[in-house]
Amino acid sequence: NGKKAKIKKGDFVSFGKSLKIASLALDKCFKRILRHIPTMKKLVKDSFLSRELQGKYLKLIGEMVGVLT
Repeated sequence: NGKKAKIKKGDFVSFGKSLKIASLALDKCFKRILRHIPTMKKLVKDSFLSRELQGKYLKLIGEMVGVLT
């Protein structure tokens, strides 16, 4: 795809297949990432970033979750 803002789950799947990664392994990888989302959000909230930057990071995490689900 190449466009940062237009990346979809299918792009990750296609990339994984091009690397000959099994579909089951890809699914487990997505699940593992999604399982750690609450930890990522907590780390951002507990960081020394300004509230504005925290909000931007949390928004970005939310967008990435949308891409992977």
